[in-house]
Amino acid sequence: MELPQGPLHTGLRAAFYFCREDPRVFVHKHPRWKWVGVTLNFAHPRSIWILAVTMISILPAILPGLWLKNLLILHTGAAIWAVLVCWYYFRQAELDLRQHANNADHQT
Repeated sequence: MELPQGPLHTGLRAAFYFCREDPRVFVHKHPRWKWVGVTLNFAHPRSIWILAVTMISILPAILPGLWLKNLLILHTGAAIWAVLVCWYYFRQAELDLRQHANNADHQT
């Protein structure tokens, strides 16, 4: 049994995934090409909290560079932050996919 996948959209609606039937919080943007990216399922209540924490978490990464007025420190902090956020999102998407795919298989 496959997990529900919301409709594919173009334009601005393609940036936001919203599917109430999908229990996953982190969803790959393309079911076959996982490298394309990961998005949040905004129908899930935890997604708003995750988005807020993600946005707030950049502050400790860039504040030293802003405070010291050093672009190298600013860009390094932002790059490290971006790598860690991408790693976390992709890792969580894989875990969500495995967990909910196993649950869907056991229910049938």
